[in-house]
Amino acid sequence: MRIGGEIVSKEGKIIFPDMQMVLFSTSILKRNKNAKIFFDVKCSKILPEAIDKKEGIPIMSKTGHSYIKECMQQEKALLGGEMSGHIFFNDRWPGFDDGYMQEQDVRNYFKSKCGRRCL
Repeated sequence: MRIGGEIVSKEGKIIFPDMQMVLFSTSILKRNKNAKIFFDVKCSKILPEAIDKKEGIPIMSKTGHSYIKECMQQEKALLGGEMSGHIFFNDRWPGFDDGYMQEQDVRNYFKSKCGRRCL
Protein backbone atom coordinates (compact mmCIF):
# COMPACT_ATOMS: atom_id res chain seq x y z
CA MET A 1 0.00 0.00 0.00
CA ARG A 2 1.17 3.51 -0.57
CA ILE A 3 -0.10 6.98 0.14
CA GLY A 4 -2.84 7.74 -2.38
CA GLY A 5 -1.34 10.44 -4.53
CA GLU A 6 1.66 12.59 -3.81
CA ILE A 7 2.33 14.71 -0.77
CA VAL A 8 2.04 18.42 -1.51
CA SER A 9 3.65 21.13 0.61
CA LYS A 10 1.70 24.20 1.71
CA GLU A 11 3.57 26.07 -1.05
CA GLY A 12 2.07 23.64 -3.58
CA LYS A 13 5.29 21.72 -4.26
CA ILE A 14 5.11 17.94 -4.70
CA ILE A 15 7.22 15.91 -2.28
CA PHE A 16 8.13 12.88 -4.38
CA PRO A 17 8.73 9.43 -2.83
CA ASP A 18 12.53 9.74 -2.84
CA MET A 19 12.27 12.98 -0.87
CA GLN A 20 9.77 11.32 1.48
CA MET A 21 12.41 8.66 2.05
CA VAL A 22 14.90 11.39 2.97
CA LEU A 23 12.46 12.41 5.74
CA PHE A 24 11.85 8.83 6.89
CA SER A 25 15.54 7.86 6.78
CA THR A 26 16.50 10.93 8.82
CA SER A 27 14.06 9.86 11.52
CA ILE A 28 15.19 6.21 11.46
CA LEU A 29 18.90 7.10 11.46
CA LYS A 30 18.52 9.27 14.56
CA ARG A 31 17.63 6.07 16.42
CA ASN A 32 19.70 3.57 14.41
CA LYS A 33 23.13 4.71 13.22
CA ASN A 34 24.62 2.64 10.38
CA ALA A 35 21.19 1.31 9.37
CA LYS A 36 20.88 -0.05 5.84
CA ILE A 37 18.37 1.70 3.60
CA PHE A 38 17.33 0.36 0.18
CA PHE A 39 16.06 2.45 -2.70
CA ASP A 40 15.48 1.78 -6.38
CA VAL A 41 17.52 3.09 -9.30
CA LYS A 42 14.88 5.70 -10.15
CA CYS A 43 15.51 7.71 -6.97
CA SER A 44 17.56 10.90 -7.22
CA LYS A 45 21.14 11.08 -5.94
CA ILE A 46 19.92 13.34 -3.13
CA LEU A 47 18.61 10.29 -1.24
CA PRO A 48 21.88 8.30 -0.92
CA GLU A 49 23.75 11.53 -0.15
CA ALA A 50 21.29 12.30 2.68
CA ILE A 51 21.58 8.74 4.02
CA ASP A 52 25.41 8.98 3.98
CA LYS A 53 25.30 12.35 5.72
CA LYS A 54 23.19 10.88 8.55
CA GLU A 55 25.59 7.91 8.94
CA GLY A 56 23.40 5.35 7.24
CA ILE A 57 24.24 2.80 4.57
CA PRO A 58 22.49 3.54 1.25
CA ILE A 59 21.94 0.51 -1.00
CA MET A 60 20.61 0.92 -4.54
CA SER A 61 18.57 -1.93 -5.98
CA LYS A 62 16.64 -2.69 -9.11
CA THR A 63 13.01 -1.61 -9.22
CA GLY A 64 10.28 -3.90 -7.91
CA HIS A 65 8.60 -3.93 -4.53
CA SER A 66 8.93 -7.70 -4.07
CA TYR A 67 12.63 -7.52 -4.92
CA ILE A 68 13.27 -4.64 -2.52
CA LYS A 69 11.37 -6.40 0.29
CA GLU A 70 13.40 -9.57 -0.23
CA CYS A 71 16.70 -7.65 -0.21
CA MET A 72 15.63 -5.79 2.92
CA GLN A 73 14.96 -9.07 4.71
CA GLN A 74 18.30 -10.55 3.66
CA GLU A 75 20.25 -7.43 4.67
CA LYS A 76 18.12 -6.56 7.72
CA ALA A 77 17.52 -3.08 6.33
CA LEU A 78 15.26 -0.75 8.30
CA LEU A 79 13.79 1.17 5.36
CA GLY A 80 13.31 0.63 1.66
CA GLY A 81 11.35 2.22 -1.10
CA GLU A 82 10.91 3.05 -4.73
CA MET A 83 9.74 5.97 -6.82
CA SER A 84 6.35 4.32 -7.34
CA GLY A 85 5.60 5.28 -3.74
CA HIS A 86 6.01 1.84 -2.17
CA ILE A 87 7.88 2.51 1.05
CA PHE A 88 8.68 -0.32 3.45
CA PHE A 89 9.27 0.18 7.15
CA ASN A 90 11.25 -2.41 9.08
CA ASP A 91 12.31 -0.35 12.08
CA ARG A 92 9.31 -0.79 14.38
CA TRP A 93 7.26 -3.51 12.71
CA PRO A 94 8.69 -6.12 10.35
CA GLY A 95 8.25 -5.47 6.64
CA PHE A 96 5.35 -3.01 6.65
CA ASP A 97 4.36 -1.43 3.35
CA ASP A 98 1.70 0.72 4.90
CA GLY A 99 0.26 3.96 3.49
CA TYR A 100 -1.32 4.91 6.81
CA MET A 101 1.98 4.55 8.66
CA GLN A 102 3.68 6.56 5.92
CA GLU A 103 1.10 9.31 6.33
CA GLN A 104 1.52 9.38 10.11
CA ASP A 105 5.30 9.64 9.83
CA VAL A 106 4.94 12.55 7.39
CA ARG A 107 2.48 14.30 9.74
CA ASN A 108 4.77 13.76 12.73
CA TYR A 109 7.75 15.11 10.82
CA PHE A 110 5.98 18.31 9.81
CA LYS A 111 4.38 18.71 13.23
CA SER A 112 7.85 18.56 14.82
CA LYS A 113 9.17 21.16 12.36
CA CYS A 114 6.39 23.74 12.37
CA GLY A 115 3.55 22.64 14.63
CA ARG A 116 -0.09 22.39 13.62
CA ARG A 117 0.08 25.30 11.15
CA CYS A 118 1.71 22.96 8.57
CA LEU A 119 -1.04 20.37 8.66
